[in-house]
Amino acid sequence: MMPADDEARPPIAQNLAVQEVIDRFTVVLMMATASNERGDATADALHDLRAEVWRSLLGWRPGDEYEPIEYEGGEIIDMNRAVTYYGMTFSAELTVGHSNGLPADTLPQTWQEYELAQLPPLRRLNISVDVIDPIADPNLQKPGPDGRTEFKLQEDVS
Repeated sequence: MMPADDEARPPIAQNLAVQEVIDRFTVVLMMATASNERGDATADALHDLRAEVWRSLLGWRPGDEYEPIEYEGGEIIDMNRAVTYYGMTFSAELTVGHSNGLPADTLPQTWQEYELAQLPPLRRLNISVDVIDPIADPNLQKPGPDGRTEFKLQEDVS
């Protein structure tokens, strides 16, 4: 098994560092072909080996952050009188970053999550309201805020 490549999709939102990534890897099967000049035994062995690899990997989740593994295809990598190399490519999708905030006891996966994790907990909201209508000052520019704070609200959220 060896890593093949990965494919990153665009971020899912403009204000989040969250991306879906497809990780690909290749399983290389090596079959001796020295005693099989016609290749029929090699083809039969390949058929059986592929079935075993599929049984082992398809649908398996390599980690909680991954979707189940999918098969993408296979091909002969190299063949000579002694050995046949056959590569089977698989993929699994994962999401880098957390779209609903960083869960407790989880390490940040992006720089944005790292920075946000350093902020102190939100304990209080201070809200000032500048009403547009109907209590806006008619002598000032309309429509729009007049610059006066009509209401203030403080709320503890902890």
